[in-house]
Amino acid sequence: MTWQPGDDQPPLAPPAEVSVADRGPPEEPASGTTVELCARSLSDEVQPLFGEALQRLRGAEAVDEVAVAVYGRSFDPTGPAAATEPGRALADRLESFREWADENGASFGPFFRARRVERLAGEACTRVELPTVTLAEYREGDLVFVAPCHLDERHYTVLDRVRRLTAGERTATVIGHVGDRSEPVGEDGTTVRT
Repeated sequence: MTWQPGDDQPPLAPPAEVSVADRGPPEEPASGTTVELCARSLSDEVQPLFGEALQRLRGAEAVDEVAVAVYGRSFDPTGPAAATEPGRALADRLESFREWADENGASFGPFFRARRVERLAGEACTRVELPTVTLAEYREGDLVFVAPCHLDERHYTVLDRVRRLTAGERTATVIGHVGDRSEPVGEDGTTVRT
């Protein structure tokens, strides 16, 4: 995948003086299937999608563990927040999403788009816009799927992937076809918020 200005852009690395590898002892690799739901916030706007996805995943036999994270609307992977442990973790997560997309021929369309922002003090920074809700699926500790995404000319929403997991499927099966449209489409063909 080649990153183009205005298209999906790779999250930038944290400042050079920050080591993302120096995070203490490595954790044991997770076994089975772990799904991490990440939300911009726990606001009333996000609750319907987040709540439905979380409830369905907790009852899914194909899912061994569900983790939850709140990460905000956007993130500057080169700014001061990236020097904190949560910031390094988010920068690592975004980089692993980019690597997964590159390896699988996927893209994130309007999601995870990097843009330059002018600060009040006149400085510019790069901020990565984060989706309302993101699903990251791990199997035996390895990232195997990220939603929302575009893959094989189709769009996967968070709820599309949740439906497949709750049906017991562990492989990514396409549900909604988008074609040339930029809006996410659910299995019934209607535009879906992701």
